[in-house]
Amino acid sequence: MGEKPVFRIGLLKWVGDFSMGLAGSKGAFDPVPLGSWTQILDSLRDRRIDGAFIPVPAAIDLVTSGTDIRILLKGPNPGAFFIKNRGADIKSLADFKGKTVLVPHGLSIYTLLVHRLMASIGLRLGNDSSSDVVFEPMAVHLMAEALAYDDDGRIGGFIGPEPFGTMAVKAGAGRIVCRAERLWPGYPPDVFVLGGDLVESFPDAVSSLVETLGNVFFFPRQSGREASGMLNFDCLIDIKTVKQIEEYMGAAFGFVAGTTDFSRAVQMDFAMKTGAAI
Repeated sequence: MGEKPVFRIGLLKWVGDFSMGLAGSKGAFDPVPLGSWTQILDSLRDRRIDGAFIPVPAAIDLVTSGTDIRILLKGPNPGAFFIKNRGADIKSLADFKGKTVLVPHGLSIYTLLVHRLMASIGLRLGNDSSSDVVFEPMAVHLMAEALAYDDDGRIGGFIGPEPFGTMAVKAGAGRIVCRAERLWPGYPPDVFVLGGDLVESFPDAVSSLVETLGNVFFFPRQSGREASGMLNFDCLIDIKTVKQIEEYMGAAFGFVAGTTDFSRAVQMDFAMKTGAAI
């Protein structure tokens, strides 16, 4: 099988994720800082990186477009709030009509959450001028600042992982509309993916990588309990959930759904066999 590889794992350089930094310091992978989700996804397609934590809808898009990746682990969920702009004079959801909502990426679970919320009152979320509410991708660390400097109230609000919603509220730029969990209970924000050829050629190294990531992200949640022999289902995602998200992408944005067999792409066996799942 050749020499054990050093996996090149893409990271958002502005996030400063302590957990991923800790995993990288253990020698599990070589971190590759990148400036945006688009750069990470393009780098996965071009194999300038081997893997990354990416939004679930983006992973689905890569698989359906023929990129050979495997979904190996569900990412941790930091929680999220849908935030409204304090300066946009929004008193009800109907007031979002004609406004822009900031999302981390067009193919993120957060975009689907906003679509579900707007659809509940008959508003259509899209990325063109004919949409009732327009979504605009933006790095989440810039969203609170964007609200603060939105003098004309064009931006209705934003959604993204914590702590950025809380930071916007504390800064006085936004107010909480609702928790993301209310819109889709148990929603998975992202997944860890890795090139399929590496998964097939270096299963032992992949198993070690998944175990390291699982230890960093999920073992602390055991709160001192004995971890051995205990499945931590927070780190697992099944094909049924992936298909549900794909189907919603089709209903919401015309994504061609239902033609891809995800049984090869979704591989939870590494998580199940290692400490990541206990």
